[in-house]
Amino acid sequence: MGLSKAALAATAKMVLKAKDISATCTSQQDKNVIIKAAAKLALSAQQLLTCTQVLAPTIDGIECQEQLGEAIKQVALAVDDTVDIAHVSCLDIG
Repeated sequence: MGLSKAALAATAKMVLKAKDISATCTSQQDKNVIIKAAAKLALSAQQLLTCTQVLAPTIDGIECQEQLGEAIKQVALAVDDTVDIAHVSCLDIG
């Protein structure tokens, strides 16, 4: 549970950073794309925390472990997407 909460806190910081990065973009479309990716990231992190809370009592079951693993993969994909989109959308962010 603690790791899920830490992941949620870290992704919250990343969402705020994405918001800051989007402010440097000159195109409204680029800003919107970054904000959408950050929102997806926030949602996937919240889903991970919820999944962890629901599955914690039965984590010994293989199905529960697979569900939790899938939730973790979704957060990782959302992180990668957010970073990639930010770099592509605002090439001058250094």
